[in-house]
Amino acid sequence: VIVITAALFDHSRAPQTKIEKETLFPELANRVNDVTKIQIKSSGNPDVILQKMEGGQWAIQSADNYPALFDKIKDVVISLSQLKILATKTDNPKLYPELGVEDPEADNSRSLLLTLSDQSGTALASLIVGKPRKNNTGNNRPNLYVRKADAKNALLVEGYLQLKSNNNAWYERNVINIPASRVQD
Repeated sequence: VIVITAALFDHSRAPQTKIEKETLFPELANRVNDVTKIQIKSSGNPDVILQKMEGGQWAIQSADNYPALFDKIKDVVISLSQLKILATKTDNPKLYPELGVEDPEADNSRSLLLTLSDQSGTALASLIVGKPRKNNTGNNRPNLYVRKADAKNALLVEGYLQLKSNNNAWYERNVINIPASRVQD
């Protein structure tokens, strides 16, 4: 009885606070439907520019307005709006390459610059995306090194971004879908 009472007493005195992680772009969650342009810059590749056309269809502007995969675009916008800051990392530019958050236009850079804009051209979010980090905490959420385009500090965030820096990854492959029943011998 004494052991059980001591355990209950100890448990009741334990801190009950839960640390809330700050969202990287808190205003983006309310503006995901305002995104009309996505630009991805990388070293050695032409920019990938995804544009929302009239009628709501997304197209790859950098590939002659070929139809783009809406599900991939939606995943990038939603994932970006849900990134949570875990830790502030270095502000030393010499250490940026270790995290993959160096200037995307630098020689041999592996980082990507992701910019989301609204219809007026105002940037809603701009982020240099670096290397993923193995998560050692036991939860299954992936971690990623990033740096806001206008900031000096690199950040470790919880979440993922499925970005590709070439047009081929964004093509809608089923442009024409004719059911077999409509095709004659």
